[in-house]
Order: sequence, then C-alpha cells, then structure tokens
Amino acid sequence: MTDTVPVKTTTQFVLLSVKHDAAYWSPATMAQAVHDLGLLEAPTEDALAAFTDAVLHALIGKAAERFWASDAVTPTRAASIRAACRALHDLTFEVYEQTIAGTPPAPA
Repeated sequence: MTDTVPVKTTTQFVLLSVKHDAAYWSPATMAQAVHDLGLLEAPTEDALAAFTDAVLHALIGKAAERFWASDAVTPTRAASIRAACRALHDLTFEVYEQTIAGTPPAPA
C-alpha cells in the first residue's frame, strides 16, 4: 500500500463522518455508508480490516494531533468523526454483510 492510499482513505472517511451528526453513526449505518460509497477494494473481511486499520491509525494517536488541532475540526465535527470511528471500530464483517444484503453493489 502506498503512502497516499491511507491519506485518501482517511479523507474520504472524514468527509463521510461529518455528513451526519454523532448520533447517526452505528456499525450498521457505517456499513451502509462504506458500501454505498464503494470505500472497500472488495467486499471481503480482509478489505474491511485494511480500511479500518488505515482510517483508525491515521486518526488516533500522535500522528493525528495536527488534524484534531485544525480549525476545520469544530466540536460538532469532532463528535461526528469520533462517533464514526467508534462505529467503524465496532463494525464486524458479519454486520457489514447483513447490512448490505439486498443492496445493489456500488458502481465501480
């Protein structure tokens, strides 16, 4: 994986996160959003794990301090991003599969 892939993935996730308030995010809503936007390379457990790892690694810890200190991260946005991170962290592949069952695949 190149260095730009996690940045692009994290940016997409942050933009997705702030579209809704914090109360919206659950593992099921996260699964549907990830599916609808085609954020996984493939609908597999490994792809979900890689996506989750890339996003959470970029948004948690010392590497993310500048992001969280940014003026663009308002308290409302921060709450939404944190809630979305929690939902992503709690998302299992089984929940992902159940949520997208019957949903047409995202366009390539």
